[in-house]
Amino acid sequence: MRIFGYCLYTPATYRLLSIKNFSGKRPERIVFIVYQKQHIMKKFLLLLHENIEEMIRLSPEEMEELGNAHMAWAMKLAGAGHLVSGDSLHQKGVLIRGKDCTVKDGPYLESKELVGGYYLLQADDLDTIVEIAKACPCHLWGGTTEIRPVMETGAGGQ
Repeated sequence: MRIFGYCLYTPATYRLLSIKNFSGKRPERIVFIVYQKQHIMKKFLLLLHENIEEMIRLSPEEMEELGNAHMAWAMKLAGAGHLVSGDSLHQKGVLIRGKDCTVKDGPYLESKELVGGYYLLQADDLDTIVEIAKACPCHLWGGTTEIRPVMETGAGGQ
């Protein structure tokens, strides 16, 4: 725990615990602000690669089941403090390649997979995220998860 007198600077890795006012016989007031170092978790991007052929074969009921499984899993991740954000992605997109910035519209039929969504997760280490990712609903119908650590930049690793 750190104590800062007349602190105007709040380090990113600290959170406010309390403000204590001490007034004595002097007219001025002395204020102590108490901060505690926060536990900062690392961030990881979980990319969901879906098998296009498998996804096309899913019935409307199976698609709904998959969507519900993702919602339930996201709620579980949020409850455990691992979920930062996540969304599904449209099948269509744009690629911009090379120095000439050649633009190519998707979907990209030369691929048998598409990135169907992502989760931005946080945990203490990669091993924890690997165990978490094994329970991702995209695996139910042949999908693949790719885990990419987010590079730490700036003060406090954020």
